[in-house]
Amino acid sequence: MDDRSRAAWGTPVEETLARYLEAIAGREDRDAIEAHLRAALRAEPIARGCPSLAMLTALDLLGLRAHLQMHGADAEAALAAVEEFLTWARAAGAHSLPAALVTVSLYPPERD
Repeated sequence: MDDRSRAAWGTPVEETLARYLEAIAGREDRDAIEAHLRAALRAEPIARGCPSLAMLTALDLLGLRAHLQMHGADAEAALAAVEEFLTWARAAGAHSLPAALVTVSLYPPERD
């Protein structure tokens, strides 16, 4: 494990979120994005046991999607905000989940 990976394991989710929100400070929809992300990060299973994004698994994301669809007022917008945040966070070294795994976990293929 390199130094960047070790640092990611110790970076709290809230710190990563704060850095992301600073990075998108100029966007006019920032408040809506922040509200969606904070709601998602308080949801099970994220709040239950992922102190850092480096600990996220595909199963966590599947559970998050199910929770948002059952309890979120606007699940699609929340899922889009989570995907964008995780894309940024991966580039920043906060987690190493592959982009395709994040996408399929948040947006599984439709079944006929």
